[in-house]
Amino acid sequence: MGGIGTWMMGGDKPERTYRFEFPWKLDYLQDTYQKNSMLQSFTALDWSFIVGVVMSFVAVLFTFDAISGERERGTLKLTMSNSVPRDVVLLGKFFGAFITVAVPLLIGMILSLLIVNVSGSVLLDRNDWERIGLMTAISFIYISLFISLGLFVSSRMRHSSTSLLVLLFVWVVLVVLVPNTLGSVVSTLRKVPSQREFKQQKDTMMQAFNKSMDELFKYGSPTQPNPNPKAIELWAGYVTARLETDTRLDDEHLDEQFAQIQLARRILRSASPTTIYNYVMESLAGTGFGRHRKFVDATRRYRGQFVDYIKSADRADSKSLHFYYLKEGLSEKPVTFEDIPRFVEPTGIATAIRDALMDISLLLSLSVALFFAGYIAFLRCDVR
Repeated sequence: MGGIGTWMMGGDKPERTYRFEFPWKLDYLQDTYQKNSMLQSFTALDWSFIVGVVMSFVAVLFTFDAISGERERGTLKLTMSNSVPRDVVLLGKFFGAFITVAVPLLIGMILSLLIVNVSGSVLLDRNDWERIGLMTAISFIYISLFISLGLFVSSRMRHSSTSLLVLLFVWVVLVVLVPNTLGSVVSTLRKVPSQREFKQQKDTMMQAFNKSMDELFKYGSPTQPNPNPKAIELWAGYVTARLETDTRLDDEHLDEQFAQIQLARRILRSASPTTIYNYVMESLAGTGFGRHRKFVDATRRYRGQFVDYIKSADRADSKSLHFYYLKEGLSEKPVTFEDIPRFVEPTGIATAIRDALMDISLLLSLSVALFFAGYIAFLRCDVR
């Protein structure tokens, strides 16, 4: 936080030299020269990836011929010739596929948690176990979505080979193509200046502040013995104006980036259940863009609280010149450490659920809708 600058005008005399600091400024580190932050060099192999990609593919393989395959073999007509309701048949196929996929997944998750817990490298508290439980439940809902999709397509196709081709195409689009490519395409809809372009724009605007340096040294330097209060006032105004302009430009540029990402996320959310699932996992785990945005917002609020505290403590000192934000114009009285505002960022399970609630509702609604679509398709299909 902050920055340091030295100004020397007309030589190195003390009254023409001043070393100052920019206080309470947030610097956003953005490494955009070496890499494109929108594209990952590789995908991390974690449970979110395994469920989102691998288990969804397994669900498709277990259901592509659940109806169309039996119709080809004639076993579906034989089954329906008995007094067995169609909804019972469909539910049996749904839960059979669900248990077949969910049980190995659950065993793998339990083994992973046991390894982590026994190793002692990570200490899981009650809050962590609640998050893990919710993430497991959401993973099962996500798997049921693709099982319902498989049953729906299988009910609509007369041949299992056609059903497999259609499901593979849908799976590639929803799971692979949309999450990995659409984000980069959508980002072009809302242009944001690159870091290099932004730095050039910022330097151009800051040059206006450098044109008034002679006026600043008109009454000397704030660091010379018994400085002229007018010099402190002028420098305080300069530092305040430059700091506020610099902060405003940084905040606006970061907000433009946030707006670009949020637009991409809104479009991706409506185009792929895998993206919705990943957003839920990020929210429940406390990672990803949502957590980063909340951290930045909390940091900005704390910046305001800290500045307000400094001003309040300075106003209590009658000997201070009350010139912000220059150290020579502020109080020199020490402050109590306990009185300084504390940085607080809400990270509890309630906050995570609130952040993920919309995506959970979307994923659950989509899963239920696909199940009923498959149910209706099976009721209307010709078993012959």
